[in-house]
Amino acid sequence: MSAISGRQLHKFGGSSLADPACYRRVVTILQEYSGNHDLVVVSAAGKTTNQLIDWVAQLDKDGRQAHETLQQIRAFQQQLIEQLVEGEAADTLLTQLHFELGELALGRKPVE
Repeated sequence: MSAISGRQLHKFGGSSLADPACYRRVVTILQEYSGNHDLVVVSAAGKTTNQLIDWVAQLDKDGRQAHETLQQIRAFQQQLIEQLVEGEAADTLLTQLHFELGELALGRKPVE
């Protein structure tokens, strides 16, 4: 945590977002230690950044491996959504996840 003009900056990523239990721990930390005006920064969960780097490197070398890596990313993110989010919000996130990963697989940039 860093202090910025009376605010705190909380940064989480990688191993601190490795699984649903870690996300719940982050929520507890934020509930206990953050204020309304604090800033929260999250980066990619678990090994997602490394997997994306691997995927890009595999695109020109081994299409099958690139596909498998993207499927691992999809499965990990889907598991997080299914275990942390309920109802319509989960459905919306899953739809967006599948669309955006599909666009990546086709070599297109997902629309923001």
